[in-house]
Amino acid sequence: MNVFISYATEDKDCVKKIEVIFKNLGIQYFLDRENIAWGGQFQDEINVGLLKCSIFLVVLSPASLKSAWVHFETGQAAAMGKTILTYLQTQEQ
Repeated sequence: MNVFISYATEDKDCVKKIEVIFKNLGIQYFLDRENIAWGGQFQDEINVGLLKCSIFLVVLSPASLKSAWVHFETGQAAAMGKTILTYLQTQEQ
């Protein structure tokens, strides 16, 4: 299983917690700040990550609803027929 994590930068603390859980469970994941090299072809790397994933996880929050990249990634995942799961980011997290 390979999970693509889509999120808004403002939600990075929440995503760090998800990363810890995935690492502890041995789940492979794609995360922009880990899988895209500085100066890399951002959109190309996103597309490769999407192609390789079996699950697309979108962290939903007020910030992600405003993020053009989250909308782009979600649209791409849907067009590729990926399984899309949502994680609701709340204030308490």
